[in-house]
Amino acid sequence: MVDTDVQNMFRIPYFIAKVEPWDTIKEQIISAIDLASDYYLDPQGFESDYYHNNYTSQVYGILKPFVTEITERYFMKPPPEEPPLMWSQKYNRKCEHPVHNHGNRGFSFILYLKYDPMKHKSTRFYCPFGDFFTGEMTSFAPEVEEGDLIAFPSSILHSSQYHTADTERMILSFNLYPYGF
Repeated sequence: MVDTDVQNMFRIPYFIAKVEPWDTIKEQIISAIDLASDYYLDPQGFESDYYHNNYTSQVYGILKPFVTEITERYFMKPPPEEPPLMWSQKYNRKCEHPVHNHGNRGFSFILYLKYDPMKHKSTRFYCPFGDFFTGEMTSFAPEVEEGDLIAFPSSILHSSQYHTADTERMILSFNLYPYGF
């Protein structure tokens, strides 16, 4: 037998923080969103307040301890002092957010505000290179719960899968660094 060693050429990290106490924080965030959002209907059927809200400072203040935990522990740097642009999206029956990425923003975050793992699907992430043997695209959908804050590389393709549930799925999203690190 030949002596061999396995090494990883590429590794794509993502991070999940539990936002707690969830019931209190959920109420604060949804209240802030409800008071300061102007939703529009995207052609794909989901509702978004992207560039049409005024809650970023308030919500960033609530989430900053959780963001700080991720940035200081894994990025070895503090989060930005200035709040990032945030937006929320609502998914109702028969809508989806097609495959997209957020460009070179370092890391993007998703907070699952209204999410039932028995009825809803998590965000699906797509590997930036094909399967080594078939060339086919591979994907991954992490197991998440309501109140999970997930951070992932902004340039990774991802989508909100086709929503079939009768109950609303709602997320909050933001790109932490406007121009990457």
